[in-house]
Amino acid sequence: MRSSVSVLYLSISVIGAIIFSAVGIIWGLAIHSHMIIFDGIYSLISVVLSLFSLGATVFMMKDDRDKFPYGKGMVQALTLVIKHGVIALLCLFAFITAVGDLVDGGRHVVPIHGAAYSLLSTAGCAAIFFFLRRKAGANPLIKAETHQWLMDTCLSAAVFIGFAAAFLLAHTKFAFLVPYVDPLMVALSAGLFITLPVKQIVLNGKEMLEMAPNPELQQSIESHIHAIEEKYQIPESHVRMAKVGQTLFIDIYFIIDRTSCARNVKDLDDIRQQFHQSLRSLPYEPLVNMTFTHDRKWAIS
Repeated sequence: MRSSVSVLYLSISVIGAIIFSAVGIIWGLAIHSHMIIFDGIYSLISVVLSLFSLGATVFMMKDDRDKFPYGKGMVQALTLVIKHGVIALLCLFAFITAVGDLVDGGRHVVPIHGAAYSLLSTAGCAAIFFFLRRKAGANPLIKAETHQWLMDTCLSAAVFIGFAAAFLLAHTKFAFLVPYVDPLMVALSAGLFITLPVKQIVLNGKEMLEMAPNPELQQSIESHIHAIEEKYQIPESHVRMAKVGQTLFIDIYFIIDRTSCARNVKDLDDIRQQFHQSLRSLPYEPLVNMTFTHDRKWAIS
């Protein structure tokens, strides 16, 4: 059910991106604004990326655990790396193009036409952003869509401010600066917004490398393990964790001795049950491997 809802929200994002991309590109070409064309192209690429996420979600919904015994979390992480990589490249290309326009003397754009588009775009993008943010939950793919719409909202708002400033400048002695407003907005927007996809690339790249999850999550899980150690008088444990997509891999090695209360298979199963119960509040799918040994060499090897 959760995956079906994700498909619905991704579909809404795709439809919204198609509408804004068409309006942005046509409007930008009509008034010769690279800023608005950039906004439209960004929305167009968002369509392709949203379809990519939609395809990944549908693929992950398939029940084929025999082929993927450890889940499909890697597909999700890979999807997000590719998605944010494309956005980062778009921002880089836009920045380079804008710098070239500034060097060439700017671009002549009618400010009032650009302001009208950007005001409409800001309102529409903000509406979709707030809708998706309420529905995202812990789903990384929906969160990625939300980040895209946040970037689009901020971009459109920046465009509106820029065109409003250009409109005011046009009626002053600084009117000669108006041609520089459009490429300057592109350069500033692209330069600022490239930081978000780069951060997401690093974050999801760590997941693909199966690095340890964030410290807060580690501390939460370790606190549950310590509670088990105290209850069953287990002197030592070793734990390895990795989060890939929505899958949380946890390997726990409990080193028991003669003083431990875990003496038979039932006690060991009770420990497993208690630990699984403690993970219910986490927004991930835990895959736990719990090992009990008297010899610590099996835990640290």
